[in-house]
Amino acid sequence: MNKSDLKNFAINARLALLQRVADRAALYGIDEEKCQSRAIVPSSAFHMLDGSVLSAQEVGQRNALIARISKIGYRQTMEEAAYTWFNRLIAIRYMQQHSLLPVSMRVLPEAPGALPQILREAQDVSLPGVEPDQVLAMLDANRTDALYRYLLIALCNALGGWLPGMFQQITSVAELLFPAALLKADSVLGEMARLDDDCWNEIQVIGWLYQYYISQRHDEVVDINGSAIKKEDIPAATCLYTTDWVVRYMVENSLGRLWLEGHPNETLRMKWRYYMDEAPQEPAVAARLAQLRAPYAALQPDQLTVLDPCMGSGHILVYAFDVLMDIYRSVGYTDRDAVQSIVQNNLYGLDIDDRAAQLAYFAVMMKACEYDRRFLRRGVQPHVCAIAESAPLAELSPFGAEKALAQTLLDTFRDAKEYGSILHVPLSLADIRRLTDRTAALQSGQHDTLLSMADNAQAAAAIQPLLAQAQILARQYDAVITNPPYMNKFAPTLKRYIQDNYTDYKADLFSVFMHRNFDFCKPNGYSAFMTPFVWMFIKSYEKLRQEIIQTKCISTLIQLEYSAFEEATVPICTFVLRNSALNYKGNYLRLSDFKGGMDVQNEMVLKAQEDPACKYRYTAQQDNFSKIPGAPVAYWVSERLLDNFEKGISLKEVGNPRVGLQTSDNDSFLRLWHEIALDNFELHCHCAKDSLNSRKKWYPHNKGGKYRRWYGNLIYVIDYMHNGRRLAQSSGGALIPEKLLFQKAITYSRLGSGVISFRWQIEGETFDSAAVSAFPNDKYIKYTLGVLNTKIVTTLIDVIAPTLNTQPGDIARVPIVIWEEQISKVDNTVEKCSFISKCDWDSLETSWNFKKHPMI
Repeated sequence: MNKSDLKNFAINARLALLQRVADRAALYGIDEEKCQSRAIVPSSAFHMLDGSVLSAQEVGQRNALIARISKIGYRQTMEEAAYTWFNRLIAIRYMQQHSLLPVSMRVLPEAPGALPQILREAQDVSLPGVEPDQVLAMLDANRTDALYRYLLIALCNALGGWLPGMFQQITSVAELLFPAALLKADSVLGEMARLDDDCWNEIQVIGWLYQYYISQRHDEVVDINGSAIKKEDIPAATCLYTTDWVVRYMVENSLGRLWLEGHPNETLRMKWRYYMDEAPQEPAVAARLAQLRAPYAALQPDQLTVLDPCMGSGHILVYAFDVLMDIYRSVGYTDRDAVQSIVQNNLYGLDIDDRAAQLAYFAVMMKACEYDRRFLRRGVQPHVCAIAESAPLAELSPFGAEKALAQTLLDTFRDAKEYGSILHVPLSLADIRRLTDRTAALQSGQHDTLLSMADNAQAAAAIQPLLAQAQILARQYDAVITNPPYMNKFAPTLKRYIQDNYTDYKADLFSVFMHRNFDFCKPNGYSAFMTPFVWMFIKSYEKLRQEIIQTKCISTLIQLEYSAFEEATVPICTFVLRNSALNYKGNYLRLSDFKGGMDVQNEMVLKAQEDPACKYRYTAQQDNFSKIPGAPVAYWVSERLLDNFEKGISLKEVGNPRVGLQTSDNDSFLRLWHEIALDNFELHCHCAKDSLNSRKKWYPHNKGGKYRRWYGNLIYVIDYMHNGRRLAQSSGGALIPEKLLFQKAITYSRLGSGVISFRWQIEGETFDSAAVSAFPNDKYIKYTLGVLNTKIVTTLIDVIAPTLNTQPGDIARVPIVIWEEQISKVDNTVEKCSFISKCDWDSLETSWNFKKHPMI
């Protein structure tokens, strides 16, 4: 599969389809400018460009288009029409490749500009709704494009009988906006014909195409000035196709592990290449695990349940299907029976994105066809759906005794597209079944109200999709596997909901989903995730870490190299949790040193499978994480290093680190020291009073800087005249307590990708938000600087804050082990190192103490 070709095709296809559907709308007198100015001519008075009056069918279609635009806007309507046809065309192409269409002839062009077989043999097409007389009439009139449109719409409607979740009946709007000129060599179908046939061999092509199709919109949404993401843009902002080996790892170590715990099977174990054998456990833990696993021996394949609550285009569900087939086959099921049972009993999926949900539904159905060629004719449908929002119902009387339940359901899903599967359904499964039974009765014509049958049918139709998603949301599952959305720019409605329901997990949407997924998971079941790895270390996620360490078992975890996953702008990890509390030893892979993208990461994972003793594989007892302040998931830390945290005192207790002044306008307040008049530069302040008395304007200023230990980076000066009066009066400017001004301190640069370095902040210097300074007392200040510049502390900081931004709170947790008998020796060493570093700094013309070059 050439992903570069797929990406180019999908991006160009979106632009082309948007233009084509807009052209169709313009043909009927509807464009964005007219929609904004409300200058659209009513359909009853509109004439086509050639002067002919619209037919009754076209009037209805045009009215439907106007109504849709008034509801969701012009641009959203065009996007909707474009992706509807994109989804259908790529689905037809995949089915054509696998001979799954209801016609035996090829429907799409085999080469750019070529006439498809279905047109060449149009008189032999047998599809519902295709009238031979109309086909002949269009052939005689040489209306090739119109005939192709006629046949494609008939094909889509026919496929709706097999795949109603993908090929819904063609609506008036979709038919009116059918993209024209599809037979041209440079059309979407022409470009599709240029893709290699091999691209369509695996169902994964559908997911990749959608990822690339939406990529431009994704960039538009997330690459803006930090504004909140609107509800309609959340799918584009969070779309991220999960790499195949990560999906395999998650599914095999959750669903696969749960099955093998009750049904040991070496054949399956060897087939699942990413399955990690359990680390040896303490006897008490091993005994408890045996108790927890005992019920699994009676578990049957049709009892396993798997949920992906953010399923996207269905990649995880599709591979879970394969693993379930392995399980069913291992106990003697035929493929046909296994496929039907998997779709009916095992797989569940939800997403807020309608188009992605269509593709996930399609992917599951196509995976079923791999094992049962006649599956589409069996009428079995999967538990996979797009989350729908409720519309208010004027009359709930048809629901009788279940009226209150119906109202609760409507209230729950009022803004469901904004919340997705983080919603909690305040109904029990029994309540949902009662309401489902009542709805079925209404649909079958049974009613005991004075309302008309049409009113009953309308009420039932409004409630039915909500019931399907409510049932999925109200259940618990053996394995919950997902790549949740990463987003922290919440619109007001979502922000308020998260604040009210997930306040301890609100740092990012992915952490909200992690916590929600724990509720989806059965006790002792498995949750598997791919997420940013910041939850393992950063203070914002400390409550989440504590919940995991105290109530879950980290079974396995893989921490990827910082920029390995190119599709995301954040560092990634993938991991599996058991939903039970044990002092468990988990398996961990640390791939930080292996650069080169996801293929390299995959290679290193497989090597670790072959060699469990490899140097980047670790086992760790998760209770040890709590010994470290903030409980970071520092699985690679040795027992000796952990002793430092237990024996030492934190830097916060020695001299609390903090950031300094904030100018909010560096151009106004900061200068390089050689840019100012030196007679207006004060180097020897000891306190705020000295500064006030000096009447000087400029003072040395610590702004961090590049890696340098002991001494240096004395480059900037700040306008701090009259104790920073102008700075205090500026918008956004912020001072610090006077007792911290001009004091000798230990400082480091807060931002940096290299090894952290500590040095002196000289007496008489101020400091700002890019620098962090600590103020130990005189007895310990040299000793503390010496300890901080050791390799041990570098390692400890990598444990506490392995990110590019080392905050004061991170440094404050560094343990300082004080040996009183070593203080004098350490102080002497620090003085020597500082002297050497100062001489080196002053030997360059960048120093204000420069006298002459050392070689002169």
